[in-house]
Amino acid sequence: MGWTAWIGDDPYAVRFLWGLLGNLFLAFGIYWQAASKTIVQPGEGMVLAFSVVLRKSFGTIKIWNDVTLVLLAVILGFVFLGHVAGVREGTVVSAFLVGFLIKGITALRAKFQRGSDTTNTQEGPSQS
Repeated sequence: MGWTAWIGDDPYAVRFLWGLLGNLFLAFGIYWQAASKTIVQPGEGMVLAFSVVLRKSFGTIKIWNDVTLVLLAVILGFVFLGHVAGVREGTVVSAFLVGFLIKGITALRAKFQRGSDTTNTQEGPSQS
């Protein structure tokens, strides 16, 4: 808590907003990791593989993957513990939000790339 002590013990709404900001940073990190087409973390690697095989956007597959994992956690919690453990509203929001943010970042980057391609007369490396 040392680095985040300045945040304090804020009301629930403020903590939820901090969580949303964290989701935005997470989405940017995952987007750039997947877009780099280099080594990715295993969870994102599975999402990337499914998105290539199924020919669906990375963001869409990310949402399905995260929601599936959250549902699996809820089911396993009920089966083995008799109650949900470790899954609250922030987890559920993140399962949906990160994928949607990645889709938005992807669309925004594509829009800016299209705009810059019309002014660029030199041919650059392949964007495939």
